[in-house]
Amino acid sequence: MNQIRDLIDTLKKKGFWKPICLALGLVLLFAAFSVGTRVYTKIQDANSINTQSFLHVKLSGYDTYGEAKITVDQDALKAELGKYKAAEGHTYSFKLSRDKNLSNDDIIFVRVFEDGKEITSSAVKNEIKKTESTESTAVTPSGEAQNTENTDNTGNTENVQTGSDAAESGTALTANTGSKTKASGFTFKDMAVKVQGLTEVKYYGKEDIYKGLTVKLVGASPQLSIRVSGDYDSDTAMYKYLTFKTDKTDHLACGDVVTITPVWDKTIGARLGFRFFDHALTYTIGQENAYIESADDLTQDQMQDLISSTSDAADKSGSIMVDGKETSIDSISDIKLAGVQFLKLKQNDAVFGDTYNALYFYYQADVKTRETSTVPASTRKMYLCVKAANVIILAEDGSLDTNDLCIDKSSDQTKSLMGKTDAAYTTLDAAKAAAVNGLTDTYDVTDVSLDSRTSGKTSSAGSAAESVVSEANSDASVSIGTAPETTSNPKK
Repeated sequence: MNQIRDLIDTLKKKGFWKPICLALGLVLLFAAFSVGTRVYTKIQDANSINTQSFLHVKLSGYDTYGEAKITVDQDALKAELGKYKAAEGHTYSFKLSRDKNLSNDDIIFVRVFEDGKEITSSAVKNEIKKTESTESTAVTPSGEAQNTENTDNTGNTENVQTGSDAAESGTALTANTGSKTKASGFTFKDMAVKVQGLTEVKYYGKEDIYKGLTVKLVGASPQLSIRVSGDYDSDTAMYKYLTFKTDKTDHLACGDVVTITPVWDKTIGARLGFRFFDHALTYTIGQENAYIESADDLTQDQMQDLISSTSDAADKSGSIMVDGKETSIDSISDIKLAGVQFLKLKQNDAVFGDTYNALYFYYQADVKTRETSTVPASTRKMYLCVKAANVIILAEDGSLDTNDLCIDKSSDQTKSLMGKTDAAYTTLDAAKAAAVNGLTDTYDVTDVSLDSRTSGKTSSAGSAAESVVSEANSDASVSIGTAPETTSNPKK
């Protein structure tokens, strides 16, 4: 003892005593903290329920269509909840962040509810992007199982059936995330699930869709209609479930872009194990047959052809309306072009019975009427209108479409432009007024300068641009009937 006192006196004299005491204090404090931490950790772990000990996840279905279902070992959970007096009177339920349309390697999380209120930890909530679960298994401390409603209304109610050959597929790999969910007087260890082993789905990719995609355009620009269908090998049974929808169907023009989306019944796909490329394609309309937008779109030769055809039609026979009365015609002679008007639909939303354009040719002629018992024969200078509707230029060679052209006769598509009877008028203005009567609300009517039309355009339409289909928002495009280069098959 005396030796120890002598050592202490020596240390004090040399100034070492205070630093040594400080160092010893720190050592003792650290030791006490370590012991306390170990004790606290043991207490904390003792108050934490391992979710994996009572909750199991079963997977079934095909890759990208997979389903997950929670099962709870009620006895195990009852035993765990029975350890905590604070759990008495509370009901706990568990749901998955996603339980449908799962793919291999997806990560899903377990959500925890106490008395219907979600208590999932913020760490897990931050990881959850979507919640599609609609069912949960609830267990009270007494061990009574219940089905509880999805009180937060975030689930997807779709029920996708799976094929029998894929019903038992999939392996749910569970693991603790390291974070915990705080309940009344205890915590649940947070649980994550990795999806693996779902049966491979048969995937029909973009190149498969291109190969059989058929696009048909009907009519003329800007009143084209588009029809999309699939023409695939009959031995590929899954293609019978494939259809297409478009964002536009009618009133289309050259240069318009139409979005085409493959459509199929995903319930059937999940049951039979197939999936189609489901991204939108775009179809760009190239140079197609087109209505003329003005008389200037016609070449000189095309205008002369129309003048020739309509002047021949002006040589009428039978009877026409003269001065408001039906009159028998003996002859019409000395026919001369007096004026031309161009009519075009004001808005490109024509309904059946309204065609897009027409040219009205007005002719001056000597009209000789036949003698009757009450009216003597006479010859007068009068004006007649001959109408040409559906004036279309063919994309192939820039020529005039003579098949759809209606000259001085009515078709189902030209009723509103042709009128009901032929008539002759004493003045050009009267002939024009009668011809366009009732049409000016629907059509723009412009007079065509005959001087400018005698010179006309002298060249036909240029080379036609080809219609192409491509993936939406993609730089790649291919001609119809040509499949693009093979690409990897995305799952989603």
